[in-house]
Amino acid sequence: MSRHGPIVLPPTRTDLAVAHAWVRGASPQLERTIEIASWLADERAMLGLAGLIWIASRWGPAAPVRREADRMICTITLNSLSRPC
Repeated sequence: MSRHGPIVLPPTRTDLAVAHAWVRGASPQLERTIEIASWLADERAMLGLAGLIWIASRWGPAAPVRREADRMICTITLNSLSRPC
């Protein structure tokens, strides 16, 4: 089931042309690569990775590294909270 916003726009000719070009060029290997890239860009995966980096930063790195890890975990957490599920 798809959700629609208040305005629904049909695809343009350019949208359709690009989609058809991608379909013609698709291969199982390319699809797998894109699937992995999509998974890595998932906010839950990013939040988990940021959490691991934050935990690792607590074991001795200098204060600037800890401060950057704090900033990273806060940024990704706030971004995750601002997106609808």
